[in-house]
Amino acid sequence: MTIRYAYIIIILFCAVAANRINAQELDDLESLLKVEVENIDPVYKPVISVGSGVLSYYGDIRNNYQTPTSGDLGYLVNVSAYLGDHRYLRGNIYFMLGTLSANQRAYENLNENFNFATTINLFGINVDYDFDHFISRKKRIHPYVSLGIENILFNTKTDALNANGEPYVYTSGGLITTPSGELTQRDFEPDTDLKLEETNNNLSLAVPVEVGFDIQVADRFMIRLGSSIHYLLSDNIDQVTEKTRPDLNVNKDISDFFTYTYFTLNLDLFSEDKTLTYERFFVDVDFDYEMYGDEDNDMVYDGWDECLETPYGVKVDSTGCPLDDDMDGVPNYQDNEPGTAPGAFVDENGVAIEDDELIARLDNSDAVNRNEVALYIRDRSSYSQYYRQRNVEIPEKFEFLDSDEDEYISFDEMLNAIDMYFDFEAELDADDIYELNSLFFAQ
Repeated sequence: MTIRYAYIIIILFCAVAANRINAQELDDLESLLKVEVENIDPVYKPVISVGSGVLSYYGDIRNNYQTPTSGDLGYLVNVSAYLGDHRYLRGNIYFMLGTLSANQRAYENLNENFNFATTINLFGINVDYDFDHFISRKKRIHPYVSLGIENILFNTKTDALNANGEPYVYTSGGLITTPSGELTQRDFEPDTDLKLEETNNNLSLAVPVEVGFDIQVADRFMIRLGSSIHYLLSDNIDQVTEKTRPDLNVNKDISDFFTYTYFTLNLDLFSEDKTLTYERFFVDVDFDYEMYGDEDNDMVYDGWDECLETPYGVKVDSTGCPLDDDMDGVPNYQDNEPGTAPGAFVDENGVAIEDDELIARLDNSDAVNRNEVALYIRDRSSYSQYYRQRNVEIPEKFEFLDSDEDEYISFDEMLNAIDMYFDFEAELDADDIYELNSLFFAQ
C-alpha cells in the first residue's frame, strides 16, 4: 500500500511540474507580446483624501496648557485636482467636522474662570503649491504650502452647571462649590448656550494657511502630513468680546484662530496609469544565426550540425552528417562501393582494398605521397572527414529513443525523450533522464 501511495505522489508531482513548465512557456510568450511604456502625459483625475487630526483653539479664552498636538479631534474629507498642465498647483475642496473648546482656569481673579465648547462644520477651498519647480517628481517626499478661504458653522456652549443643575462657584482656594457652599466638580458637559446679542447667525469666515509634506507611498497612494492655521474673520466663535465680558480682561488685539494638525490618506482611483501596456501582434526577436542558422540547408541547425558543409541535397542523419550505411567512413554520396563488408579497409572512394594490395602498399619502399600518408599511420577513422567516432554504445533501455537508428542519441531525440517523460508516454524515471543527459554529452 505504501509503494502504491508513493507512485501516486510521484505521478502528481510530475503532472504539476509539467503544468508549471507549460504555464512558464505561456508567460514567456505573453511577456514577449506585451510592452510597457511610460505615459508621457497621463490624464489626472480628482483624488479623494480622508484623515483626522487635532484641533487647538487660541483666542480670548486660553487653555492653561496647550500645544498644537493637544486639543479636540477633527475629521477631514478632501477632493483635490491639478490646476493647469504643469501640475505645480493643486486645488482642494474640503469638509471638516470636529470640536473646538477652551478651558480658562484662574485662582486670583475668579471672574476669569471661563470655558466654552462648540461643534464646527467647516467647508472650504484652497490651493497647494508643491515646489516641483525645484524638486524632481521622482522624489518620494514633497513639501507644500497652501492658502484658501472657508466658512465655519458653529454652535457655542459653556459648562456652567453641575450634574444636579446647580451653577459653579469658583473659590480663591481653587475649589468649586455650589451657591450653597457644597463642594462639587465640573462634569465637562456643555449645557448652556452662549450667543452674542448683536449677532443673528453662527457663521464665520476664516483664512487657512497650511504647510506640510506629501509622502508618495505608491503610484496611487499618498500620505499627507500637514499643519494649518485658520484665522477667523469674526469674534463670534467663543462668544467673548471686550464689550460682552469686560471682566475677563479680553485683549482686543488678539484675533481668534485655531490650528489643525493632521494626516490624510490620499487615493488616486481615477487617473491614468503612469505606465501603459500595449499588446503587439508580432515581436521582433534577435535571431542567433550562428545557433539557429542552417548554412548547408540540410535541415539541421548549425548549433547542432556536426558536418557544417554537407553538399546540397545529400541525405543526413540527426547530427547533420551524410549517411554512411556500410559504416566504412565514406559517406554514401562519395562511396563507389556501397555495402562494404564490416571491418574492411577502403580507399578514399569507399572501395575495399584487397589483402594483397594492402600488403603491397605497406611493403612499398618508395616514398609515399602526402595524400596517402593517412593510410599508413592512421586508423580508418581518418579516411574521411565525415567519419564519427562511436566508442559509446547506447544502453538497451534507450535504444527505442534512437528514431533514425544511427546509433547516436541526437539533441532532438533527447528533447523528445524528456517530453515523453513529462507526458507519461515512456517508462522513464528521473534517474533515467539524468543518465540520458550524461550519455548525450559522452557521445
